[in-house]
Amino acid sequence: MLIIKHQQTKASKQAASLQQVMKLAKEGGNKNDKALHAIRLNTVKETLGKPAKEIEYKGSHLATYKAGNYELTFEFLSIYNDANDKNPKVVSYNVY
Repeated sequence: MLIIKHQQTKASKQAASLQQVMKLAKEGGNKNDKALHAIRLNTVKETLGKPAKEIEYKGSHLATYKAGNYELTFEFLSIYNDANDKNPKVVSYNVY
């Protein structure tokens, strides 16, 4: 029971971090939050919904979301590389 509670708390903290990142992105902010880099692809999609654009590019999987007048792009290791799992962690994110 304690493990499930811990996982729920961790997931809600990650969701709150993502919401904060989206809020900053809508204002044009690009804060490099190291805690965000532990968040996984499925958590991003569950929290922010379906991305506006997803592409594979040079070993990276990029998921882009619309944030007001800006675009918020999360980078993950490629989900098609057998060495990685299918739910990779965030490597970086940028606001354009």
